[in-house]
Amino acid sequence: MTLTTRPASPFRRGSTIAIAVVLAVAVFLILTGCSTSDSATEENRTPAASSTQELSTASPGAADEGASELAPAGKPLATKVGDEGLIAKILRFERSDGFLTVFATVENPSPKDYLATRWIDGRDNMYSLAGSYVVDWKMKLQHAAVLNDKGACVCTQNVGSIDAGQTIDVWAKFVDVSEETTKVDLQLANFPLITGVEIPPAPKAGE
Repeated sequence: MTLTTRPASPFRRGSTIAIAVVLAVAVFLILTGCSTSDSATEENRTPAASSTQELSTASPGAADEGASELAPAGKPLATKVGDEGLIAKILRFERSDGFLTVFATVENPSPKDYLATRWIDGRDNMYSLAGSYVVDWKMKLQHAAVLNDKGACVCTQNVGSIDAGQTIDVWAKFVDVSEETTKVDLQLANFPLITGVEIPPAPKAGE
């Protein structure tokens, strides 16, 4: 018996090619979709360079310009209204060599001069920040402004009067509080007690 082979049907050959083309297109679309999805996911996981820079960049001269390291530039750590409308703004604290130093401004918005006769400490130190102190509640200690070997306050001296509309810079040095303390209460001259003022971390050994 003789076997004969028939040529493949053009219809079947065309169907096979069409199916192959469809499968190739489908695979291409699937791979492209996966690649796009992975790229989008990776982009969302990567922080923007500008965001990282905003968080990690600080102006090295901010402290010297009277701005606090703990507050936005131009914003004081605390503000307190005192005798005859005087306004004290606590700018910053510095901790170094076992001391804590506060820097502030005092403004006289009144139309008349203010005579600082009540800026005293009970030891004949007048017209200064000698009566200032900080309270470390964690250790339950109160630190008065440091005195030098002559008994004078290591702080702003000879204030005399604050003219109407004038703003003056003031500072005072205290023995540093405990390393664990992050907030203190501050008595600045004869202003009401300023509570819960943030201070910077204690410097590490060698800094």
